Amino acid sequence: MVFEGHYYHMTSADVMRFSRDGNAVEWKGAGWQKLGTWSLITVAGKTLLEFRYNYAREERYVVTVLQLEEGIVTAFLLEDVSGRGWEFRREL
Repeated sequence: MVFEGHYYHMTSADVMRFSRDGNAVEWKGAGWQKLGTWSLITVAGKTLLEFRYNYAREERYVVTVLQLEEGIVTAFLLEDVSGRGWEFRREL
């Protein structure tokens, strides 16, 4: 599973930008920005997308790939522990 480039949230101004160089990630919304690194981990049979910010904070989301083209994720859903979800699609 490869995340690459810019992904846009379907109903808000959120944008996620993934870099394969060093697994850098930027998650930006209206008036806020998170910079850090990402990795995929498996916990209890679920694939989680883990974000690390400022070396002290971690956030984990269940990730469901909605669309995959030539090995690159083009659409995915993130769900937090409370069940809230965010659907992102890759910029074409």
